[in-house]
Amino acid sequence: MSASETRPAQDGQGNTPGNIKGAQLKNLTNIRDTCRKCTRFGVPCPGYELEFGSRSEMLKSADDIFKAAGLDKRRVGSCNGCRASKSRCSRTRPTCQRCRAKNLDCIYRANAGDKDDSSVSPADHGSSRAPENTAPGLYHECLYLDSLDSASESITDLNYPIPGEAWALKARKMVFDEIHLPTVKQIMTMILLCEYGSRADQHSLVFMLGGCIYRAMRLLSLDNPRKNTQSIDQLTGDLEEEINNRIVWASYTIDILLSSGVDKNSSWREDIPQVPLPCSDKDFLLQSPSPRRFLHQSDSSATTIKELDLPALLIILAKLRGQVLRLIRSSPPSVTNIWDSSSPFMLLIGEIDKFYENLPDTFQMTELNMYIHKDQHTIGALSYLHFMYNAAIFDLTRISIAGFSFPLAAAFQHAPPDFRSQCQKRCHFHAMAVSDLIRQGFDHGRVAFDDLFCMAAALESSKIQIIYWATIANDVRSMDVTRQNLRTTLRLFDFVYATQIGRSTYIRTLLPLCVSFGFRDIAEEWRCSQTPHLIHPEVTGSAEDHHLVNLAPFRQAQTQLRAHQEASPQDASPSSVSGHRTTLNPNEERPPILSVEGAAFQIPPGQQLHPETRFDSIAVQGQESAVMPQGMDTTDVEMTHPSVEDYIRIASDMSEYLTWDLSELPDLPLWEDFEDQNTSLT
Repeated sequence: MSASETRPAQDGQGNTPGNIKGAQLKNLTNIRDTCRKCTRFGVPCPGYELEFGSRSEMLKSADDIFKAAGLDKRRVGSCNGCRASKSRCSRTRPTCQRCRAKNLDCIYRANAGDKDDSSVSPADHGSSRAPENTAPGLYHECLYLDSLDSASESITDLNYPIPGEAWALKARKMVFDEIHLPTVKQIMTMILLCEYGSRADQHSLVFMLGGCIYRAMRLLSLDNPRKNTQSIDQLTGDLEEEINNRIVWASYTIDILLSSGVDKNSSWREDIPQVPLPCSDKDFLLQSPSPRRFLHQSDSSATTIKELDLPALLIILAKLRGQVLRLIRSSPPSVTNIWDSSSPFMLLIGEIDKFYENLPDTFQMTELNMYIHKDQHTIGALSYLHFMYNAAIFDLTRISIAGFSFPLAAAFQHAPPDFRSQCQKRCHFHAMAVSDLIRQGFDHGRVAFDDLFCMAAALESSKIQIIYWATIANDVRSMDVTRQNLRTTLRLFDFVYATQIGRSTYIRTLLPLCVSFGFRDIAEEWRCSQTPHLIHPEVTGSAEDHHLVNLAPFRQAQTQLRAHQEASPQDASPSSVSGHRTTLNPNEERPPILSVEGAAFQIPPGQQLHPETRFDSIAVQGQESAVMPQGMDTTDVEMTHPSVEDYIRIASDMSEYLTWDLSELPDLPLWEDFEDQNTSLT
């Protein structure tokens, strides 16, 4: 061990606190009573010693001072490579930034009694390096996420281990060993493990953890607000209370994302937490008092939305989208028509529009805001906000398009054609807005798509655009725009996912739809990048699956569990379940949805569609043709491509029997059978 690694910290003038030897003093006549270091630590300084003492006495005295200040003396130096090259070392474990960038072996000198810290596996490490008062499981999970975040974007080898995977596995084991005695820090670890599982395609783990988080939170009564928190205008600066509130909201949002509107899979269902919304990040970091805001306030107060920060806004939007997913899975109301201004459908669209209209200017999707949020490391959350807003609208209005046969879609069977057409245009507008968001995010790298919900929104957006063109627009200009947007979506999947598994899952879901609905050239472009798989186009899931698509978290969890159960005993292991990750500008107009009674939602003035996305040439009969026909004549031998009616029939059929899990289907044609699929369309 070198002397530099055990040398006590020094003050700004090179003096060791409390142990300044006489030989180190340049002016014995100007001896101070205290040193700067002890003053900064807030501990009494032992004073300067004019006599020499042993080195062990110096070290003991310095250790006593650091212990009195409640601090740990730094004993970790640079790695061997940085020390040899005299480079600045980040001192991060297990690999420093310089060694990671240069693909070098990062080795730290071992301290007395410590093992080599350069090992990637946590098996060689104890928990002694965890910060004081930190749960070991939380510590290991943070190490994993840091490793994953700093991993090279060029990793594409399926055999390449997920960065920090060993740390995550150790954290998971430590949490489940003590799951019967939950603590706040264990819940924090489980929340981080949910993030880990979603990025590592461990959906069954995430689904189980979602329920564990809710139960542990209830057991610790974190969702029971204190009596003094009922006052809306009261200020709070209690750090512990704010942390507990954020845990409750994390449980709430995770539950919404996992349940996808299916009450059987939800712990919260229609309940909402009664604790205050998260304060602003600035107030949280500075621990400064801030006014309490509650979720129920956002339903009636536009002013409240304008005063909220990004974490609270995301919670409000998650609640609205959860209501959307539950509503489309409910039966049509018998009291009101869906086109009435008082119907739940119209009221929910109004709530989402009000949220977006009152969004603070700092969270609008402008180039300036994107660069500001990128500098603040929040651009991923900003993109997530706008992806979820557009997804909430097109998730609700897609039931007006053929093929999206959710239970509420039956309400459109007798809806006026004008109302149905308005809903279809509004749905298509927000689907294309997602494509614009993707193109805008490419300028800022992968951090703009940090949340994996962006991938799900992009996939659903592409499905809507494909079926909208095939069943409603069906003209050359709209086909070119759709083709361009599909290439953008496929580029996103290829851009974000470091491994082929997550990438191929989304691509293999989208390409069959391209083949079935007139975009075979897109599928051919990506054909060589895919290994032959059984392909199966889908629009929505079956009623038995609660209309969940194959990529819904619950169905992916079921698929992984089924594959694990069917594996042979010698192959079955815990790791076998694991996998190996435009915008509405102020001057753009969202197509309004008018009730038959004549009531219109207030749309921000001056907004209009992009010129290239207008479809003024759509005839009335084209709009009405979206209604599923009772029969059609396909004897026209001169037809060069499927008609709108053909595409409507295909989309309608897919909603019934083309949405089962791939593992449950009989043999289906492979990529080489594109011709057979095209023949079946005519």
